[in-house]
Amino acid sequence: MGVKIMRITGLVVLLVASLLSFTLPVSAAAPSWLAVSIPGTEGYQLGPSGVDIRDLAVTSDGATIYAAPGDSIADRFVFRSDDTGVSWVAQRIYIAADLVAVAPDNADMAAVARNSIPSVYFTTDGGVTWHSPGAIRSTSGNFVDTIHDIAISEATDGTHYLAVAGEEAGGVGNVWYCEIDGENPEWQETSVRPGFAATRTVRALAFSPDFPEDNVLVTVAETVDKLVNLQVFSFAAQAWNTQAGFAGYPVTLLEYDAVDQIASASIALSPEYAGDEEDSRLAFVGLTVNGDKAASGVYRVKDTTCEPLVTGINMHSIAFDGDILVAAAYDSNTVYRSTNPLGRTPTLRPNFTMKGPGGEDRVVIAWAGGVVAVGTSGDESAFAISSNGGLTFNDVSLIDTELSNLSDVAVSEDGDTFYLASDDGDDLSLWRNKSSWQRVLSQTDTAGYIIRLAPGEPEVIFLAEKSGEKIYRSPDGGDREWSARTCPLSIQDMAVESSRVVYALSAEGEVTKSSAGSKWDTAVATGLDEDTGHMLVSGGTDILFAGSSDGYVAYSMDGGSSWKKISRRIQSGAGKVQVIPDEDFASNKMIYAACDNPGRKVMRWQIGTSTGWTDIFRNNMNDGIYGLAVEDNALYVLTYNPNAMQSKLWQCRLPATVSLSSAEWESSGTSAATDASDAYVAFNASPRALKSSSGGKLWAIKTNGVNRLYRIDDVMTELALQAPDDGYVVPVNRVTGIAQDIKFVWKRAFDATEYELSIALDEEFKILIASITVASDSSPVVLFVGPAATGAAQVDFSAGMTYYWKVQLTEPLFRIGSEPRTFHVGSLELTPPVIIERPPPPVISVPPPPPQTIPFPAIELPPQTPPPSVVIIPAPEPPPPAMPGYIWAIIAAGAVIVLTVMAYILLTFMDRFLIFWLRKGRYRWSRWRRKRFEAKYEKQPLPAADSLEQIEASLKQVTWTMDGPLHLFDAISYPQTVWAKKKDDCDGFAVLAAALLQQWQPDSRPVLVTAMLRPVRKSHTVCAFNVPGAGLWFFDNYTLRRGQYRTYADIAAEVRGKARLVCFDVVEPDTLQILEFHVEQRQSGQ
Repeated sequence: MGVKIMRITGLVVLLVASLLSFTLPVSAAAPSWLAVSIPGTEGYQLGPSGVDIRDLAVTSDGATIYAAPGDSIADRFVFRSDDTGVSWVAQRIYIAADLVAVAPDNADMAAVARNSIPSVYFTTDGGVTWHSPGAIRSTSGNFVDTIHDIAISEATDGTHYLAVAGEEAGGVGNVWYCEIDGENPEWQETSVRPGFAATRTVRALAFSPDFPEDNVLVTVAETVDKLVNLQVFSFAAQAWNTQAGFAGYPVTLLEYDAVDQIASASIALSPEYAGDEEDSRLAFVGLTVNGDKAASGVYRVKDTTCEPLVTGINMHSIAFDGDILVAAAYDSNTVYRSTNPLGRTPTLRPNFTMKGPGGEDRVVIAWAGGVVAVGTSGDESAFAISSNGGLTFNDVSLIDTELSNLSDVAVSEDGDTFYLASDDGDDLSLWRNKSSWQRVLSQTDTAGYIIRLAPGEPEVIFLAEKSGEKIYRSPDGGDREWSARTCPLSIQDMAVESSRVVYALSAEGEVTKSSAGSKWDTAVATGLDEDTGHMLVSGGTDILFAGSSDGYVAYSMDGGSSWKKISRRIQSGAGKVQVIPDEDFASNKMIYAACDNPGRKVMRWQIGTSTGWTDIFRNNMNDGIYGLAVEDNALYVLTYNPNAMQSKLWQCRLPATVSLSSAEWESSGTSAATDASDAYVAFNASPRALKSSSGGKLWAIKTNGVNRLYRIDDVMTELALQAPDDGYVVPVNRVTGIAQDIKFVWKRAFDATEYELSIALDEEFKILIASITVASDSSPVVLFVGPAATGAAQVDFSAGMTYYWKVQLTEPLFRIGSEPRTFHVGSLELTPPVIIERPPPPVISVPPPPPQTIPFPAIELPPQTPPPSVVIIPAPEPPPPAMPGYIWAIIAAGAVIVLTVMAYILLTFMDRFLIFWLRKGRYRWSRWRRKRFEAKYEKQPLPAADSLEQIEASLKQVTWTMDGPLHLFDAISYPQTVWAKKKDDCDGFAVLAAALLQQWQPDSRPVLVTAMLRPVRKSHTVCAFNVPGAGLWFFDNYTLRRGQYRTYADIAAEVRGKARLVCFDVVEPDTLQILEFHVEQRQSGQ
């Protein structure tokens, strides 16, 4: 078949969605369902089942983190991350590590320890090999009984120290250390060094941040007298406390009243801590005291002065970055923060409600660069991060959960953000993917949720418990805030109208509404039969549609206050109904409905017009229908066949006009190869199984076997473009200024027979210049487009403009497309303004005649004789003599000559004045007057306008008023002055139009065109501008004149009408600089 151009769409504005951050594989086949990556075990985003994070260790740059799981998992692992906890590598070790430490200056130097069965291992190669420094024992021969904490120092003189805090057998506290850079590390006992205060146990320790200079180790110890103290050991002096020069040490923090020992202690030193400077010795201690919760809390120690910051809260871990103090709870998953820990009255506040890390208790915390990193224990435990100093947390990895049930998915309109609800049968997880997956909400003992997003605001999330009453809402994508509501109905489905308005449908067929977070309205019956409520969808403000479980549809046009049930069942034997309004429902009032019973059809109804449902599918569908979606004038239908246990997506173009005899349907189904681990694919989630995002992206959840999230792209970048190359420059004829035609070439995509070539001014294809449908089964497909092309492919490209183009397959119906490319139309060389003047009339000089002397002849007269006397008798007076006719002719001719000469002089003078004024006077006068009298208006805002219609509407608000004498009848004001005063003559309309065009579309290059005409009163100024592909248009006062004007002379001729043109110019509207000036050549006889 040859190439046939079917249609072209002119200058229109289309919204084209952006692609997701990832792309699907390119193939030569039709679009197919592909699994979307969801949280899984790769990189340990989901941790081993039951995993806890007992301890964390972070390098000084925050990039490398070690996590110790203890005996929460069967494998003896320590986890290492080099991307701040996004992904992990499990390193096999010899013990079930409860404690972990890393050198602040060397990410490859780490150590692990088991506390109850004491043992220590260290690595100097990042975990490739682990070494034991040997058994730990005191000089008296007692082995260590319990290890409570470990730490590694920064190197001093090339040596790193590993320190261990705990107690010997028999309940004697001690601290040991060894050098781990050498080949044979040996433990050194410190309790035998001078100045050590006898203790029952040492609970926590930390090396000074200034260790290379001060050689100091700080510990938190517990005495047999139930005192908690802070002690300092000097490696340089090999002594403790006062014996090492630390006057006033040990420092007593508190005395507690309990039978049991301290359950947990942690210490955080200020980053400015220096052991040899008293003023810099700042430490914070977190405590959990068994049996005396009032003594638990956070304590601040300034050298030898201790004061509580908060008490009555069991604290497990603490961290300080110099500005913000964060403290993590022992018996909950709450994190506290203080932004004024050094103040007189410091405050600690908990994280936002429902925005703590996942898990139950024993939170370990650390600063990792600019974020707070935590690990938790218990059900749904996780590694989580906070980017706002501990206010809110998102779980990112080592999450102790299973995605055994994916209950729903919701996708933003642009497809860039999507949410996934999952549970393991008991506990809810809500996941969000922008660039990577994070768990933004974790709730235990609740499951089976559906997700809805506010239209146009994908960050506003509603999460509802199906067959329950809980509804959660977040206004910020789950990042910071969650609120919990209780719905008065048992929720079957939920519809979101806006960020503030949500509706809930019960299985009983009642609907209730909540606005702006207020209480729920009284439930209203939809008219559906009792116990048949199945699904609910919003069609816009106050518009709702409900589908029943027995084949009926009801709708409301007043926000659910009243309902009307469509009396006709969609089909005989119809079951659970899916219903959705047309994309243009506001104008055509059409809806589509189908049901989950096999062997049924897809039906259409027009509210206010239809008396029966219209069948729009050519045959019966063998499968049940579980989801409908509309997007970009296409209707999508998702089916599932329980016998074959496969699913299928049907697409119908232009469903508002399709009939049952039409072939406007295509399908793409799943198969045994869709899921590598499962031969069957069931897309039948209830109440709505199909979700969509712009650009033809459809989403569904596989509910059988291993649940997965699938996506199919009805728009795919698979067409191979061959010409022109990206960035091609189109030659322009330098004489005519017309661009050459462009040869577009692309390869055929599988069995395609029709394509659509789109050309636009922007890469989003919002400003579409041409949309050409091409029918072809050849390969390659060739099409010429340009000024010289025939038929619909005739497009005038403008010099100097860049255009974007792409090709999309339209037949078969799946919208497979190419990547976008650009071409640039070459520019013409700028020529100076052309000034055409009539040459002055030639001056003809007639030389004077040469002097001549002519002699006069001699004349002689005869002598005079006296006259005779004559007597005349008086006669009657004669009549006056008649003037001859030729005299009158001479007088008339003279008058004509005089009048003609006077008229010529007058006309010549006026034309020359108009030319002089337009070229020399008008703009100088306008600029001077602007500066002197209109400066106050220059910064006045102009109205926003993003279309020619809106510009026209703005211009209509200005009243035409003739310039007065203070303007010399012809001054051009600032556009801001015109808009502020709302009055001016033609040049005011023109300059305002130019400013609005420049503000909206700078590439339109608006100019002022003034034509000086005779009679002078008809002289006129307009605003001309470039419309790519359509030549020049202009605003005549407030009226837009469309036409194929190629030059400004064409516009001047249009403005002239029947008047005589003296001259015209083209002026830059901002600077009033003349770009072109033309003097009209008068014809003879004019």
